[in-house]
Amino acid sequence: MKLPNGELAEISMEKLIGYCLNPEHSRGKNQARVFRSRLGITAENAEVLRSLISQAALEG
Repeated sequence: MKLPNGELAEISMEKLIGYCLNPEHSRGKNQARVFRSRLGITAENAEVLRSLISQAALEG
């Protein structure tokens, strides 16, 4: 989804790794499971997710 001022979007690696890609996090574990099973994205390659989010913010 293209965002207004998408070039200003800040994507925290700390949040991606500590929450979205953390299978041990009480609230983030379901997201981590989906990212891993559907996209093959884990904490070890979190930069891929960061790049995809950034691209979506800029280009839609």
